[in-house]
Amino acid sequence: MGAQKLLGGRYRFIRVIGSYQHHRTYLMADTHYPGHPKCTVKHLKLPARNPITLQFLSNLLKKKVGLLETLGHHDRIPQILAYFEDGQDFFVVQQYVAGVSLEQVLRQSGHLPERELLQLLGDILEILAFVQTRGVIHRTIKPSNIIRRQTDQRWVLIDFGLVKEVNASMAPDSGNGEDVPQTGTIYTAPEQRQGTPHFGTDVFALGVVALRAATGCDVEQMPHSDRHDYDQSLQACLVDAPALSDRLQAILLRMVDPDPDQRYANARDVLTALEESQQLPAPPESPLLSPIEDSAAVLQPRRSRRQIGLALVALAVVIGGLLALRLPQRAAIAWWMRQAQQAEESGQSQQALAAYDRILERRPDYADALAQRGQLHLDLGNTELALQDLTLALERSPQAQLFHDRANLRFQVGDLQGAIADYTEAIQRDPARVDTFVNRGTARAEWGDEQGAIDDYTAAIDLNPSPEQQAAAYLNRCLSLSNQGDHAQALTDCTEAINLRPNHSLAYENRGLVRRRLGNPAGAIKDYTIAIQIDPDSPDPYYNRGLARQDVGDLAGALEDFNQALDRNPEHAFARYSRGLLAADQGRSEAALADLTIAASLCLELGRISCYEDAQFQIDTLQASKS
Repeated sequence: MGAQKLLGGRYRFIRVIGSYQHHRTYLMADTHYPGHPKCTVKHLKLPARNPITLQFLSNLLKKKVGLLETLGHHDRIPQILAYFEDGQDFFVVQQYVAGVSLEQVLRQSGHLPERELLQLLGDILEILAFVQTRGVIHRTIKPSNIIRRQTDQRWVLIDFGLVKEVNASMAPDSGNGEDVPQTGTIYTAPEQRQGTPHFGTDVFALGVVALRAATGCDVEQMPHSDRHDYDQSLQACLVDAPALSDRLQAILLRMVDPDPDQRYANARDVLTALEESQQLPAPPESPLLSPIEDSAAVLQPRRSRRQIGLALVALAVVIGGLLALRLPQRAAIAWWMRQAQQAEESGQSQQALAAYDRILERRPDYADALAQRGQLHLDLGNTELALQDLTLALERSPQAQLFHDRANLRFQVGDLQGAIADYTEAIQRDPARVDTFVNRGTARAEWGDEQGAIDDYTAAIDLNPSPEQQAAAYLNRCLSLSNQGDHAQALTDCTEAINLRPNHSLAYENRGLVRRRLGNPAGAIKDYTIAIQIDPDSPDPYYNRGLARQDVGDLAGALEDFNQALDRNPEHAFARYSRGLLAADQGRSEAALADLTIAASLCLELGRISCYEDAQFQIDTLQASKS
């Protein structure tokens, strides 16, 4: 297992944020600085092969980046940190904004009350007024590009239109890509569809965003501006909406007027109208919603049979809160801890978070509450908040378990060096933690330090742990030894893991891998077959057996195994890649291109840059052979 490839020699992949036809956005860690701060990297694949066109696009992007660098001087526009080129690839590195997108807020809460809506409008209009004085049009204002910053709850505008600049320049050649939809979206003003955007175009988009936030209407319910009944459809959304003042409704409807001459001309005009009608609220002092990375993780289907029980839980929290005000602080905190735990057990995550918040309002240094709230944030997919809470808990109570928990979180989000450092701190405080040695070994192996991983697995084994823990240590050491080239000892370790846990399919899979590396594909096939018998729903042993069958010339069997793997997991990148290569070898170029294209995308999402580059090379080779 090799070390992760660093983009530009310094940026380490964490995850894909967005992926489209001509560009992708990644969350990455900058290894050039201590602590490896996070950043976002926009990767633009320039859609041209002609050297003159490529040079033109490169110069265009550099000019645009230069302009955006000046916008970064605004506190609520992410700064441009760097940019660089690699062939047809152009990369722009920007400041990372931790927080929650408006899209996620609306999915969770449905709509914004008028006071919060006014705060949103005030924040974004101030940003637009700033950029418009510099002649900049955003072009892609939508809820996913508006972030409520975690540190102060102010709204931040991201993703100024680099991609739009390129696609506009390539319009005759680029086709109908996802980046420049010909029909537009509900946020697209009529003049933008016609290729003549101006400052009012961003006013229109923000107006649609605000109407959606005010009404709670789904995207499917909101009309496109080219509909003949556009005005009537907007009014229909407003009829069932929560109460809005007549003056604010009038301002929003003027913002989204399809006729540019009837619309506000720029952001400053809208701000003036809002200021004349009512005082814009000050920035909020406390969070109204916990930032999340995956809103699906917290949305639960409604079950009518639980409504009464859940209402009683909520009522108990409210009534108990009133009673707790009369208790001494220590007793009140203990009471709120019980309420938080009961809410978690009943599936009421937001109630539990509220209870932890009440505890920490009274006692901000309470490490147990911070740790438990951090774990709840992690369960909900709120990794940024989970990391923040665990860090605060560690500052107050540097325990081995907390270091271990934060290390697991850092490993999960791709911060391998941070994870290794935390595992090391946990081991220094508790040298008998078998699971910490095993986990640090896994992190070291993922980082590319196979010898360090072997040392950790050996230390775990020397602690004479339970058979289950021994099996895990032997199994992982088997793989690292094989990666180091010591296949004989690796085979011994995998066999020991099997003896300790005879029904563990992964042990047979790893031993199969070692046997294949030793030139024994027949033995590998036997091990993979046993793994399939133990866990017939797992795609991995089918994929690995397919590779071994290829080794012995059984191409039909290999294809069947790849199919079985993809039946169980259609997003298995390596099975998709291998089936694509097999199709190419058999002369089935269309099937090969289909599989390899999907594989390239999947590899990129997994952060397997070498896999992505290999798949892209195969695609280019196949396409060249067809032309």
